[in-house]
Amino acid sequence: MVKEIHFKNHTRIIIDQGDLFATGNKEHILSTALGSCVAVCLFDPAKGIIGMNHIVNSPGVPAEPRSCQIRDARDGYCAINLLIEAMIRKGADRRNIKAKLVGGASLAVPYEQCRGYTCTARSNNDFARTYLKSIGIPIVAEDLGGERSRAVKFYVHDFSLEIKKIDRSKLFSFFKMN
Repeated sequence: MVKEIHFKNHTRIIIDQGDLFATGNKEHILSTALGSCVAVCLFDPAKGIIGMNHIVNSPGVPAEPRSCQIRDARDGYCAINLLIEAMIRKGADRRNIKAKLVGGASLAVPYEQCRGYTCTARSNNDFARTYLKSIGIPIVAEDLGGERSRAVKFYVHDFSLEIKKIDRSKLFSFFKMN
């Protein structure tokens, strides 16, 4: 469930595993903490709408397209499609949407040794890149892989990302800061 933390000049929207959120409110800052999960950060620069999800696993594209329910947002296919739908409901134009990708760290073994379906990080990274390309959403930036967790903030006012690479032991203390 998405959480809100209110500060004097902004509201932090915290996106947990399997959550997503879209907004055009310039006082919102979307944030999440990632290990092997991937955050797909989408934005429509013409309409000023952003969205972020938190993909837990990416088993691939289903053989036949299916409708997704919000409870399915842990899965890469549904998380991306539900986020696009949420952004369109907020006023985004599908033709203008661009992507930035963050996360997908291998925390158990060095990323270079991470292979096959046992490596959630690599499969999440590969899926996000491949699927976005297949549906015509350009990826304009990415910070994927490696062995360090990330804390991410996504800003509506300029579509920028603030990424902090951190040790797992310090990951959740990030959210106590403003």
